[in-house]
Amino acid sequence: MSRSVVREGADFVTDRLTDWIVDVGRVTFMVRDMIKSSFGRLPAWHLIVDQMNVIGVGSLGLVIVVSLFTGAVAAVQAAYQFSNVVPLKFIGAVILRSVIIELGPVLTALVVGGRVGAAIAAELGSMKVTEQIDAMRAMGINPVRFLIVPRVIAATIMLPVMTVFSDAIAVFGGFVVSVLSIGISPSTYIISL
Repeated sequence: MSRSVVREGADFVTDRLTDWIVDVGRVTFMVRDMIKSSFGRLPAWHLIVDQMNVIGVGSLGLVIVVSLFTGAVAAVQAAYQFSNVVPLKFIGAVILRSVIIELGPVLTALVVGGRVGAAIAAELGSMKVTEQIDAMRAMGINPVRFLIVPRVIAATIMLPVMTVFSDAIAVFGGFVVSVLSIGISPSTYIISL
């Protein structure tokens, strides 16, 4: 192996490591600016409410579908695992605990984070490309306070709300499958909860 190949490989690794360190520094400074802006005067409430609508209400359909099938699959899997070992009258309790403790929050965060994260990245990326962020700076508007803080506050408020909603839908999905497919009576499922 020649020295030039080794040198090019070392330069490649050094460049990538340097780029990564610069990116971490930029994100750190952005988070610092966001925290400073959050503890100052809050942005206009209409910006936060608009983002709550985008993050929460906009994600509702996807959260309903994912949660419904999560509860349904949890019921089918619990019934399969319980067969000939544990009475099926405990299936509601198992679904409730598994959904509330783990499945509901994780899947809701993944769905909302994936959908909203992609939308926010696309929106802010297009604003950067069309120099709208530079124009905000030129007008004396803090882009972090105007663009980032409302989204973070809205996500902080809406994600727990969406998680509770997701948990309820998943338990309902488990109820539907338990009653219609597995053959558990509705009262047994509800008492088990």
